[in-house]
Amino acid sequence: TEGDLVGSVVLTVIVESGYWRVQLAWPSHPRRYFGKFHSRAEAQKWIEQHRWLTEQRNEPDVSSRAASARTLPD
Repeated sequence: TEGDLVGSVVLTVIVESGYWRVQLAWPSHPRRYFGKFHSRAEAQKWIEQHRWLTEQRNEPDVSSRAASARTLPD
């Protein structure tokens, strides 16, 4: 159906309210933000460990994946 293929996600490290986050952006969808990292390097490491997200054509449910993955911070 239309909207199922939303394109690839773009993962970007941003700083927000004194901590680092990963911005997840899909074409034509609201941006989402993940994590509260203490450094840019920690956020970059998270992106490298979760590069599979950039290969997804459908927007994954990050919250359910986070619950099952030990490498994801609260």
